[in-house]
This record gives sequence, structure tokens and C-alpha cells, in this order.
Amino acid sequence: QTRTLSLDKQVVSGDPYAAVGDVVVYNYVITNSGNVTLAGPFSVTDDKIAGIAAVNGPLVPGGSVTATGSYTITQTDLNNGSVTNVASASGNGVTSNT
Repeated sequence: QTRTLSLDKQVVSGDPYAAVGDVVVYNYVITNSGNVTLAGPFSVTDDKIAGIAAVNGPLVPGGSVTATGSYTITQTDLNNGSVTNVASASGNGVTSNT
């Protein structure tokens, strides 16, 4: 029996951005890519976004749940020409890809 999570980070709105203060909204789709049901809850950690709300389980094999987070564009982001953030999901002692 395999307990595995995968994470797909998707930009929902705010891209492209043009100014400091613009907001980029992300969906974090957490999928049970293993073959056993995971009870949850599931949390997402993103190095740019604090306080992403946990989502409840259970999560059956192949099933998905979605968490949402938002990021406010800074001058540094504009200077760099992009936003780079790294996220992972975890729950039931399992951590996803990043």
C-alpha cells in the first residue's frame, strides 16, 4: 500500500500583473496519487504565501481537494520580471512534490 500526494499549483487570476499591489491568486490542487485513502486534513506550505487554510479529507485514491492562496506583487517581483514560489502539500505524514 502506497501513501502519496501530488500538488499542482495553478494561477487562477492576476497574471499578467503590471503594478506593485496587484494580487495573484493560486489554486493548489492536492491529489491522492497513492492507493490508500488518506484521512486529512491537508495543508499547503508556500514560501511566498503565509496562512493558506488547510482543507479537510478524506481523500480517496485519485481524489483531489483544492486550497487557495493569494500573493501581492512587490517592486522586487516587477524588477525580476516574475514571481517564483515553491509550494508543497502534506497530510497524514505524507509530503507532496514541490
